[in-house]
This record gives sequence, structure tokens and C-alpha cells, in this order.
Amino acid sequence: MKKKSLKTELMLESVIYGMLAIVIVSIIVTFVLFNFIENEQYKKNSALSRAVAYQLDSYFMQPSDVLNELKETLYLSDYITDNHKQDFVDSIVENISKFSSVLILDDSGTVLFSSPENPEIIGIDHSSYPYFLNVKEAGKVYWSSAFFAFESKYPQVGISMKVEDEIMVAILDMQSFASHIYDMDLGDKSIITVTDDKGNYVAHTDMDTVFLRGVDQMYQTYSSGNIPDTVSYKGLDYIPIVETIEERNWVITVLQSSQTFYKPISQMLIVSIITTLLILVLVYLLSKRRVNKLMVTVNDLTEASEIISSGSYQHQVKDSQYYEFNQLSMAFNKMSRDLDIITNNLEKQVKDRTLELSKANEDLKTSLNTLKETQAKLVESEKLASLGQLVTGVAHEINTPIGVAFTMTSYLKELTQITEEKISNKTITKRHLDNHIESTLKTLLLLENSLHQSTQLIASFKQLSIDESSAIKKEFSLESLINNVLLQNENKIKESGINLNLSIRDVHLNSYPLELEKVLNGLIKNAITHGQPKNITIISLVTDKVQIKVKDDGLGMDNDVLEKIFHHFFTTSRSEGVGLGLTIIYHMITNLLNGTIEVNSEPQNGTEFIITLPID
Repeated sequence: MKKKSLKTELMLESVIYGMLAIVIVSIIVTFVLFNFIENEQYKKNSALSRAVAYQLDSYFMQPSDVLNELKETLYLSDYITDNHKQDFVDSIVENISKFSSVLILDDSGTVLFSSPENPEIIGIDHSSYPYFLNVKEAGKVYWSSAFFAFESKYPQVGISMKVEDEIMVAILDMQSFASHIYDMDLGDKSIITVTDDKGNYVAHTDMDTVFLRGVDQMYQTYSSGNIPDTVSYKGLDYIPIVETIEERNWVITVLQSSQTFYKPISQMLIVSIITTLLILVLVYLLSKRRVNKLMVTVNDLTEASEIISSGSYQHQVKDSQYYEFNQLSMAFNKMSRDLDIITNNLEKQVKDRTLELSKANEDLKTSLNTLKETQAKLVESEKLASLGQLVTGVAHEINTPIGVAFTMTSYLKELTQITEEKISNKTITKRHLDNHIESTLKTLLLLENSLHQSTQLIASFKQLSIDESSAIKKEFSLESLINNVLLQNENKIKESGINLNLSIRDVHLNSYPLELEKVLNGLIKNAITHGQPKNITIISLVTDKVQIKVKDDGLGMDNDVLEKIFHHFFTTSRSEGVGLGLTIIYHMITNLLNGTIEVNSEPQNGTEFIITLPID
């Protein structure tokens, strides 16, 4: 494994931690400045929109005062005549440039009076005009929506007041206000718009929009208070600042281009990045200088270590200006002196230990030989014990049929003697002779069954001792062998009503086919006899070895039975055998076939035997 350089590690840690701290501080500062500059931009635009709102209020303030003055003069004074009324109103219109005209309507909207005097409009119905429609209470000033007269390209606004049964209307020309907005020097691509309560443009920095009697499509959004972050106007994105004049539902909007709005923020980000990079370079240079100073002492210690490791234990390390390194140097020098002392005594200790180890080695050899002898004796003892258990089991199993045969032989001998006496005495009868023959046949049948059972026990016992010299090893197909086994057991499987499921992957084995057939035959017969299954499944898997699974869904076994199934003479059904079937299978697989066998089972969940064999 490649070792790391301490100098590189110190440099990396210093630079990384420094960079991390600087980047975190830069991000925090940038975030704070970003919010600050953004808020300042919003404040500046909000101040501009409020200024325009103030100018609009100021623009409307004088006409309101004039209406109140006209009310006092025309309706509350007893000294003014009709001739003086025309002159008085005409003088007001002439002196106030923003006034276009003054009208007096009756309560049905018919024009009764006009200034400048215009006989053509006297008697004309103005009930559909906005300055008539919005008047409701007497003595209160109402402002109409903007409208356009045929003779003017600028919007006009009607200021109305109801006095008694008549309505005074001052038509206010918005030309000077709109021109003022148009002439404002915004210094960038910002746009200022003023819309009335219908969304009609009253003033716009793009005067053509007013001349074309445009309508602000965003009016409903602005007036509802749902102001978007950006709006699009003529293909450009703008940041909107909206000021609403609640008394009239007029909306003043300042639109500043996104590029202009975020320009100070972009400049701030560039300055922040450059400053951060410069600080990082400075941190790197300072870290490098500091690490180089520390490495001087480290290099001295490294050099001293190499000298001492070569055997020069008298070498001493110089003192360092750093307290921790100085403590290390003192410990290093003390270690060097101690090593010198230890080295002088080491050879003597090595010689002493060598003698001790030689003696211990002889003792170990003696103990090992004793252990091997003891182990051989234990193995032999275990073999004898196992053989003794096997012989005892065989003797126990064979005792019953041999005992029955002996009893039948004695009985047959006695019966024969009785018949012989009757023949000698010439007292034998045909009936007695018939009974003798019948008893003899029954006795011989029992004797034959007992001897046959003894023969089977002896044959099973002989199979426990597998003779490899008599077994034939050759190459064969696993699939063909399994099909042959199933053919041999076809009748038993059909009679038991068992479904057979196969998943065989063929492979050629170099092993003992006859013995493997016996193993599979034994497992299938065992499943049918003891498991009572509905299904038997045989699966073969091939990797670097062959795995054969024989699985049934029968009665299964509990743990107590599972631990004993390979023991000699263990069976769950004495009437079906003597308990050597699985023992023989186990010995064949482990000794002759050089494989392993495992078994998994649970009560009522079936049993699975897993055989693993080498391919060659």
C-alpha cells in the first residue's frame, strides 16, 4: 500500500479547512448581500411608484377643490346671476390648464350648462358617460374611469359632484400628467404605467400605448394583489412593482428589466467570487509557508530515526522551537539511550532464551508424540465401540427370526416323534396323518419366513462394508440414470397416486452408477413408504459439483427423528424394515461416491434430501 506524505496531508487539510471556512463565509455574505441588494432594488422601485401615486393625487387635488368652490359660488350664493355664472366658470376653465371643460347635468343626464360655452351640446344626453354613472351621493366627489373625446388623443377623466338635483362635472385632461410620465428620465429600460379602474392606460412611458387606447392585460392580476415575480412585455422580462390607489382602484406599475434589476447582484457575485479566489490563494501560500516550517523538525526526526535504525544509538535529536516537537525530541533521545542499554543486554537474553526454547521444543516433540499415540488409541477405541454397537444391533435384530426358527424346529421334531410312535404301535390314523402333514407345512412356512428374514438382515449388514474393488467406476449420463431409476419405481409411484416433478440438468459423471442408482432407489422408496406424499420432486443442479435434490411434501420429521435417521437400525416403522436403509445410503455417498448428504424436514412440511457429488 502506497504511503501518504505528511507534508501533503498537512497542506491538504489546511487548504481544505481554509477553503471550507472561506466558502461558507462567502456563501453567507453573498446570501445576505443578495437579499440586501434585492430589497434595495425593490425599495427604489417602490419609492418611484409611490412618488407617481403622490403626483397623481396632487394632480387630482386641485380639481376637487375647484368643484367645492363652484358649489359654494353657484348654489349657495344669492348674488350671482346667470350672466355672471358663465363668466365665472369660463374664467376658471381658462386659468386652470388641466381643465378641458365644465358641465352641469340634470338628474337624468341632460346637459344644462357648458364651459367653454357650446350651444351644440346643450340638451344632449350624457347619461351613458362614466362621470354620470358613478355619481351616487350628494356633496361627494367622484372620479370616473378614463375616456377619450373625439377631438383629443389623450385620455380624460370626469370629476363629478351632485348638488341638489344637478350634477357638476369637471372634465380633466390627462395630457400634462401623461406627458410628465413620458418625459421621466429613468436611466434604464424601466417602464411606468398608470391604469384606471377598467385597466385602460392613462399614462405610459411608451406614449403610443396611450394613443392607441391600450388596455393593461395584467390589470386584474395587479388589482387582486397576486403580483407575479416577473412579467413579459414586448419579448423582455420585467420585475413589477405595483402601487394601488384604493379610493379609485387605479394601479401604478413600475416595470424594471430583469437584466437591470439583477445587474448589481451580478456585479456583487463577481466581486465575491474574485475576492474568495484571492483569499484562497492567500490561504494556500500561508499554509504552505507554515507547513514547510513544521516539516523542518519532522525531517530532523526522520533523519534521526534512520540513523538510529542503522545501529548508531548514540545519535541525539536537536531541540525544536515548538513545544510538542521538543517533547518528542526528548522522548526520542531517551528512547535512543534505552535502546543502547537494551541492545547490550539483548545478546545474553537471546542466548538464554535459545536454550529455553530448545528445551521447550524437545518437550513439545515428546508431548506431540504422546498426543498422536493417544489419538490413535482413541480412534481405535471409537471404531471398536461403533463396531460393538453395530454387532449388538445386528444380534438383536437377527435374534428374533433365529429364535422363531429354532422354536419351529423343536416343534417339528416333537411332532415327528409322536407320529413315529404311532406308526410303530400301528395306531396311526388317516386323520392324525393329515393333521401331521398340515402342521408340518405351516411350521415349515414359518421356518422359511424366519430364515428369509435372517438372510435379508445379513445381506443388509454386508452392504455396510462397501467393497470398492467390486464396484465399477465409469462415465455415465445423470439424466439417463435418473430416468432408469424412475422406470424401476414407476408401478409403485402410480399405485401410490403420487405426482412426479422433474427438473434435471444433464451432466456426465465419472463415478459409480450402480451404487448411485441404489441411493436414489432407496430415497424414493423411503419417501413412498414413510412420507406418504402427494408429490415427489427431483432436481439436479450443476456448478463445479453436482447437486441432486429429492423432495417430498409428505409427513416430514421432527428434530428428534431427524438427528437419528442415519443411525444403525433406527426406523419409525419396524414393520417396513430394520432401519439400515438410510445408513447404507449414507455410507455409500460418503465413502464410495466421495460426496455429502444433507436432510431438511419439518412435521407436515415434507422432507428434502440434498446429495452433493464431484463430477469426476
